[in-house]
Amino acid sequence: MSWTRLLLSVLLAALAAGQQTPVPKAAKPRAQEPALPVVDYDACPFEGCIFRQWTVTKTSTLYDTWRNNRKVIGRMTSGEEVEGLTGVHITRRPEKFLVKKAIPFFSLKAGDTVLQYQEFGEGYADLWANGVWHKDFDWSQTQDGEPTLTDGGFTLPLVFTDENITLIRRGVKEWWVQIRRADGKTGWAMSDGNNFAHMDRFGDP
Repeated sequence: MSWTRLLLSVLLAALAAGQQTPVPKAAKPRAQEPALPVVDYDACPFEGCIFRQWTVTKTSTLYDTWRNNRKVIGRMTSGEEVEGLTGVHITRRPEKFLVKKAIPFFSLKAGDTVLQYQEFGEGYADLWANGVWHKDFDWSQTQDGEPTLTDGGFTLPLVFTDENITLIRRGVKEWWVQIRRADGKTGWAMSDGNNFAHMDRFGDP
């Protein structure tokens, strides 16, 4: 092969390569939302929550299990002393928040959503955002954006504010607690937040 023909072949190959249309990479799909209900075991979902001796504050139904096929096994009356053993938190429908303005911390853009599941009090909760779990996330944490200088020093902007997120759907949740009665029998009751006293180690000694 002559040098002329070799040079022509190289030029034609380069031209053909330049005319090829690159194949775009397929976008990585987001993980699907967690299937409902979401069940959390050994759950004590508020600040200061503790399993110990509780006092029944109003008549409450006792079941053999927290599951859907539960059967009534008794009634607890106001003033009865019981022992809280453990708990199960069930999210049947999480709170849904609409993103109004981009949130770089979560790689969220306007129109995306954030789902809130189990809450722990003091602003902590399990969140699902952009296809990823954010367990025990502090809604008040300040890690998004650059600090600004104020009269009181440097201030870090909040990840979530009224300007970039809004609640569009309330959640449906249940907290079931396993208790032991004075006679040693155990069962499950749904806590509505008002049917047991002495559940808070800080405010209810």
